[in-house]
Amino acid sequence: ASYVEYINENKDVIFDTPIYTDGEMDEITVEVARQYTTGYHENVMSFANNIHTHEGGTHEQGFRTSLTRVINDYARKNK
Repeated sequence: ASYVEYINENKDVIFDTPIYTDGEMDEITVEVARQYTTGYHENVMSFANNIHTHEGGTHEQGFRTSLTRVINDYARKNK
């Protein structure tokens, strides 16, 4: 989360503290940190085995799909 704070240090952030979560399943560890700003530009940085995946990849697409699904499900259940 501190890296996300560093990236956004000169931006107008909506929440001071980034949202951070981590987990492990089948010996695969995942960490996600995100922070929303008032800007319109999206900046997604993904890493696999500590290597920045500049072109995204299936893990980034899977994250985007899952995040969208979770938010949509929550919105439908909490109208």
